[in-house]
Amino acid sequence: GNLTIKTGIGLVVLGYNRINALQNALESILKCDSCLLSFDSIYVSLDIGDVNSKKMVKQTNLIEKMLRNKFPLDFVTKVWKCSTRNTDSEEFKLTTRDYISRHYYCAFENAFSQDGIEYLVLLEDDMRVSSDFGLWFQSTKWMLDCLWMDVICVSGWNDDGRVGYSSLERLYSVLRTDYFPGQGWMLSKRVWNNEFRMKWPIGVKNRVASTGWDHWMRLEDQMKGRDCVIPVISRVRNEGNSGVNVNAAEYSELLESVSFADEIAIDSGFRNSLELAEINWSWNSLYKSLAKSQYSKEIQNAIEFGHRIRSLHELISVLIQSESISKHCINQNPLKLTEILFKKSTSEFRRCDLAYFYKREEYSSLASILKLSKSPRSVWKGVHVLYPRMNHSEVRLLLVDQRKCPFLKRNEKVIQSNRTMILSSIAGENCASRCIRAGLKCSSIELEFLNNCESLRSQFHCEAGCGHEVGPDLPAYVVPNAGIATAGMCLVTDGGYPDQGALLCDGKHPLTQRICA
Repeated sequence: GNLTIKTGIGLVVLGYNRINALQNALESILKCDSCLLSFDSIYVSLDIGDVNSKKMVKQTNLIEKMLRNKFPLDFVTKVWKCSTRNTDSEEFKLTTRDYISRHYYCAFENAFSQDGIEYLVLLEDDMRVSSDFGLWFQSTKWMLDCLWMDVICVSGWNDDGRVGYSSLERLYSVLRTDYFPGQGWMLSKRVWNNEFRMKWPIGVKNRVASTGWDHWMRLEDQMKGRDCVIPVISRVRNEGNSGVNVNAAEYSELLESVSFADEIAIDSGFRNSLELAEINWSWNSLYKSLAKSQYSKEIQNAIEFGHRIRSLHELISVLIQSESISKHCINQNPLKLTEILFKKSTSEFRRCDLAYFYKREEYSSLASILKLSKSPRSVWKGVHVLYPRMNHSEVRLLLVDQRKCPFLKRNEKVIQSNRTMILSSIAGENCASRCIRAGLKCSSIELEFLNNCESLRSQFHCEAGCGHEVGPDLPAYVVPNAGIATAGMCLVTDGGYPDQGALLCDGKHPLTQRICA
């Protein structure tokens, strides 16, 4: 018989009660030219909710019937059922996000108990995959075991790989990000067992993720200075226009415009995105692109020697009137497409770097103009790397956070004032009042430097850990006797409430103590 080479990778599709969505997800995997070769096993994990719910039992039976009738007998290796609701013994009221997080825990535990599975790719039922989806993970799994690569996960999703920032030239380009992407991602059994298994947020005391397991993953307590690896152009497509974290309007604004690898390839005359993937994702090619020291040097040089866009007006002019790009890019000699795809150029087809510096509180306005996510995602050390389509000009645009980027000169950085005094408020007191009590004035600019777990721990016990939330009173510490799921937690946030602007000095909550500057 044929000798099948084992990869050690399992793929699990997580489903709940959307039978059509699950069927569509599995059909896309069945059509994926590389999936059956790259994944040793394909699993289906069903959240059946309350095991006593007759409605869910009926729905689960329908799903199992669909699997038997619609797919080859050995396509799905195993189906397991996860009961995420146990209402009799809950310590506090759980949310849908808690149930989803429990389902992920159940999926991890079941999959990594299977023989030979050392890496797990997790895919929710509203996702569809590209033809090279399997090869992407097979080509990158080695990074999860190389400690010097500092990579904790691989994902097939790029939040900012949108229409207008995606072209065939970038079909196989890759990035590092220190913002956990989720959405079709891979973790190693080693990291699960050694780090996450005993602290995954399952909705019990001191193991809570009130805004979701994905936000929990993004905290420094989990990332620990490590990165995830993503493609410039996504290998998954999100087709769920409703759910816990998204509604129809948000789907249209944020997800529908994310480019998909197969569409880019087909529009350019290729059969699909798999045609040239193996050449471009060789070990040598990925190592050259992503080794941390080399990657840091590449980004640093791009910022240092690229053209500095001095104003938002200039940035808009450059992007809208692409012919003006020539004055910023000297010796611009576009490569032939074949040279780009086959990596025949020693310059790795970089032709022109443009850098625009911003402050975090300005980002939501910038994102609105550039049609990006409202808060910084797909970012690495405060740097977004984007490839705007410029009428065949090869341009790399770097959006640089002046607080977080370590590659800036001192006069380019926004640094914490050495005169800043850090204070903690009493419960229900805002920072404006706390600073007045000390004869000082609250600074929203300086608050930005305190929006992290380390700073909060310098002021509070944070005995229930560090978490993520949204609200006008953040960052803050939830008092221990609050009687809510986040009691005793220190909470950070993405930005000011509700528009992601500046953090607020006058925000307060009766159950939180604020950290103030």
